[in-house]
Amino acid sequence: MRNGFQNSRRVIVTGALVVLATMVGCADTADPVQPKGVAPAPTRDEQPVAGKDKGEVVAAPTPVERIDFRNGQGESFAVLERGGAGSRLLDGQGQELARYSPPKKGRVAVRDAGDMVVGWIVIRDDRLQVRAVDGATVRFRFQRRENGNWKLEDGQDNLICRINRRVDGWEVKDPSGDRMARVRKSENTTTVSDGMGKTVASTTADIDGLVAACLEMGGVESLPLRGGVMLAVMNSFGSRQETR
Repeated sequence: MRNGFQNSRRVIVTGALVVLATMVGCADTADPVQPKGVAPAPTRDEQPVAGKDKGEVVAAPTPVERIDFRNGQGESFAVLERGGAGSRLLDGQGQELARYSPPKKGRVAVRDAGDMVVGWIVIRDDRLQVRAVDGATVRFRFQRRENGNWKLEDGQDNLICRINRRVDGWEVKDPSGDRMARVRKSENTTTVSDGMGKTVASTTADIDGLVAACLEMGGVESLPLRGGVMLAVMNSFGSRQETR
């Protein structure tokens, strides 16, 4: 009888071990239980993209517009890059001449290639001001008149030149009324000629002739400052008005 009892105990123990082994095997193949309060680790396809938060909308970069100005011989002498984080002016070889900050409260900082401020462009409703490095001294005023023409004055309100609209473009005249430059816009090209009719600049960019006329503004001797005026005219007063 003792032997029978021992045999029965062996059967019970063996059965229990088999059941236990089966349970362990099932636990190894089942999905692990994630501890409460701990987010599951992302899979390879769910790994977050560096620099992006979930659900964040990343804006597309602002395209940069290049306006290439060429001299009478067809050689590039100035390139105005407009857009992106800011705009800049390059020479014909691609070297940076000036950079322009995005407008902030109507003010644009003009900096040289070394990032030093060389002047300011201040934008108002119907006029622009070119200010000195101190940001307060007005060196030039470029103002739109009631008839749609423009005039350039120095800081003491002395007339430097007028820029008048014509049927085929724009004309720059000195205080005496003599022609300093003329801008004509054809279907594909905007051309700037001097008082004698000689071509001094041209561009195939789709811009208003008034922008190109700023190249021949007498008195504003600095090309970076003239570039700043051109940008302000494009950004604030329209750059693709029909002038033909």
